[in-house]
Amino acid sequence: MLILILSLITIHAHAADERSIAATTAEELRGFHNESEVGYIVVGGNTKSESFSGKTANTYGWEKDVLKISGHYLNAKAKNQTTGVKENTAENWSAIGRYERILVPELYSAFVQAGYSGDRFIGVDLGQAYDIGAKRFWISNDKVKFFSELGYRYLHENFRENSVTGTTSEKESHFVRLYSQIDYTHSESVKFGFWGEYLPDMKDNENFRLNFSPYTLILLSDRFSLKFGYEGYYRSQPVAPNTIRLDYRHVTSLIAKF
Repeated sequence: MLILILSLITIHAHAADERSIAATTAEELRGFHNESEVGYIVVGGNTKSESFSGKTANTYGWEKDVLKISGHYLNAKAKNQTTGVKENTAENWSAIGRYERILVPELYSAFVQAGYSGDRFIGVDLGQAYDIGAKRFWISNDKVKFFSELGYRYLHENFRENSVTGTTSEKESHFVRLYSQIDYTHSESVKFGFWGEYLPDMKDNENFRLNFSPYTLILLSDRFSLKFGYEGYYRSQPVAPNTIRLDYRHVTSLIAKF
C-alpha cells in the first residue's frame, strides 16, 4: 500500500476550526485564519483503490465576533474485480457557515450555524441543518483545552431516488445537540484529541445520531502537521433498510496552517 499525502495551496490566511485546537480569546481569533487538510491514499497489487479527502476552515474574527466558513469532500474508488472498471465506493461532502459571539473570553460564547451536506452511498441527496446554541470552556491553558456545546439543530434531509420503486422521500428532525472536544498537548511535537457529538431527536425517541473521533497530531513545523485518526458516524435509523448503521473511516492526512 502506498500512501501519498498531498499538500494544499492556501490563499492569504491563517488556521482555525472548531474541530482543531480551539482558540479561546478574542485576541487569538482576531483577523483571518485558515486551516486546510488533505489526504490521498492509493492501494495497488491484488486490490486497487484510491481515495481523496479534503477539508478547509476559514475564520475571520473582529472584536468579540467570529465568522467561520468550512467544508469537506471525500471520494473513494475501487476496481470492480468482475468488470475491471473503477467504481465509486464512497462520496460525501459538507459546507457550513457559523457566526459566534464571545460573551466571556475563555468561558462562554453563543453561536448560530447553517450547513448543507450530502452522502451518496447512505442515500442522502441533500441535508440542510440549522443550529443555535452556546459554548462553555471548562479548561483552557497551554496544556489542555476542553469545551462543550449545547444547542438545537433542525435537520431536513432529501433522500436519493429508490432504484427499485423510483420514488423519493424526505425527513425532518429536531435534535438536541451535545458536543464536546478535548485537546491535550503531550509535547512540542505531539498532540492528542477527541471530539464527540450526540444528537437525540426531541420528537422521535428511536432517532438519534452519534459521531466521534479520536486523533493524534504530529507537528512537522509551525505550519504543517500529520494527522492520524478514526472517525465514526452512527445513525440509529439508516436511510435504507438492512444497511449498516455505523460509517467510519481511518484518517491519515497533512494539515497546513497559515
